[in-house]
Amino acid sequence: MTSELIVSLFDLVGKEEFRRGMIDLLFVKVDKEEETDTHKNIQLTHNADYILKNAFWTYSILSYIIIPSGITTIYKFTFEYCNNLIHVTIPNTVTHIEEYAFFHCVSLENISIPNSVTTIESGAFEYCNSLTHVILPESITVISNGIFWCCYNLESIILPRYTTEIGIGAFWCCEKLLSIELPPFLRKICVDAFYNCMQIENIIIPPSVIDIERDAFYNCFGLLSITIPLCFKDNMNDIFKNVDLTKIDIIYTSNSNSNTNTS
Repeated sequence: MTSELIVSLFDLVGKEEFRRGMIDLLFVKVDKEEETDTHKNIQLTHNADYILKNAFWTYSILSYIIIPSGITTIYKFTFEYCNNLIHVTIPNTVTHIEEYAFFHCVSLENISIPNSVTTIESGAFEYCNSLTHVILPESITVISNGIFWCCYNLESIILPRYTTEIGIGAFWCCEKLLSIELPPFLRKICVDAFYNCMQIENIIIPPSVIDIERDAFYNCFGLLSITIPLCFKDNMNDIFKNVDLTKIDIIYTSNSNSNTNTS
């Protein structure tokens, strides 16, 4: 089925009809399809050129999907509110995941993001409550705003080595996040980046960081130790608001990565 046919039929029947009952006709010409009473596993045809925005919006029967090679962008809201979606296979032709692409996929347990992906936009995995472990590809340099907002069960994440910025509320209320290693080329940690990440015990902020915004570690009251460049000493109460710093081992370092002060 060609992309031209998909577009013309979509324009003919309208968005609501497409969303509610014509997904199989308009887009999912499948190579393999298995269906039970409550779930559907879909492998998209290999001659699909792209996935329409909102294509599977609220398509709650979907549990597994294999995106075919050739797709380069997962558009915004594509899988929004696919509440039973458990696993997605993304090919190494995808370079761009747009904002809220997997918003509120509360059952999503496994997501393997290939190194071809260079951009993941804001809120792409917001409210994906079943994610526990994530490895981001080395091709990513900016962790977008709210990318894992309210992923309550996220326990660990591996950030790319060349990450330069962690966006606003990137890990907002990731309440089970136990640890995170900040990469050596990080420059900026934005406001509320780790808001209410209450189980993180140790944080080492590399000397490459030159900007940490207010409330970056708000309510991270589980912290036992902090290693941070000396230039932030006067801003600790703003950065670590609602954290009792008197009970935490704090090591201040210089930009040369040498230990300069302990309190």
